[in-house]
Amino acid sequence: MTRSKKRLRTLHTAGSVPVEHDGILDVLANLVGVLVLVGALTAVLAANSAMKIKTPLARDTKKDFVMLQVGKLGVWDLQAAQERMFSLEKDRVNGWKRCLSLVMYELIYCAESMQGWAASETVGQVKVVVSNEDTYITRTLTPTEGASNMDKDGSWIRMKIKEAADKNKALFVILEKEGFANFRIVRSIAAEHGLQLGWEPWNTGESIHFGVGGRNMNVQ
Repeated sequence: MTRSKKRLRTLHTAGSVPVEHDGILDVLANLVGVLVLVGALTAVLAANSAMKIKTPLARDTKKDFVMLQVGKLGVWDLQAAQERMFSLEKDRVNGWKRCLSLVMYELIYCAESMQGWAASETVGQVKVVVSNEDTYITRTLTPTEGASNMDKDGSWIRMKIKEAADKNKALFVILEKEGFANFRIVRSIAAEHGLQLGWEPWNTGESIHFGVGGRNMNVQ
């Protein structure tokens, strides 16, 4: 057999891959698939850990807690936004889990799509953002209840704290540095109902990032 014929045996049509390289491509494809799989598993683990928020009280407690933000303007209800954040996190986790159930090439395509996954919503007076890179909530400029109404009979904060006490929940306050006067109102109402209360100082208007690994708030 001539040298030219031997050469022709190793080639497909113009622009195609030599036959003897097919095995190499399979290996590379599998390697890419494994790397994507590892990335997907990491994302799922990160998402699951981000949802594990410890009850932020000075003493150990098994109670669920109601989360508020208190500032100079009044009080923000973070609870509904936090619950929506959990729901969106579950959607993100389920998206990655769906990818992991696929065969190699479909998995790669699915994982590439999930890498850009993100969701942003406004729940009440709080913005919720969930993505593969970060998870956070941010209060808007308008509080759930203004400072002038907080200490009145029948105010929203009084009803909220009574509801928490009736359900045997605890209370946690994100406290902006200008909001101590309003915090004293919240603390006084909580004491009337025998409600456990924890708090953490916060920069005014700053987002509350949960991120990878969750968030463990400490009482000062």
